[in-house]
Amino acid sequence: MLLNQSMEELFSASATKLRNESVFSQKRPGETCSHGDEVADPLRLENEKLKDENASLRKNANLNNLSLLEAENARLRIENKVLKVQNDALCGKIISDNDKKCEQEQEARISSEDMPLL
Repeated sequence: MLLNQSMEELFSASATKLRNESVFSQKRPGETCSHGDEVADPLRLENEKLKDENASLRKNANLNNLSLLEAENARLRIENKVLKVQNDALCGKIISDNDKKCEQEQEARISSEDMPLL
């Protein structure tokens, strides 16, 4: 959840940066530039670079998210195996304790039957 929130914040910040830079790079009516294409080309290149960076971040975020999910699934599988073993051990102990209790009760009954009545 925190990872998704931070990714969304990163993408939002990148989008805001792209919007701000595109607003500042656009010519306003009445403005002229003596260098024309010389200024526009670096801005266009920077804009493309930022778009590529944004796409790369999105791709890596998706891959990182998938990697984190796979790691979490592996951890949960191991935890489930441990819990199953613990559960089996507890069930075995309960059965063993019940068997001992039944044996003790049966021995107590047998001994009380064997005792002579006074």
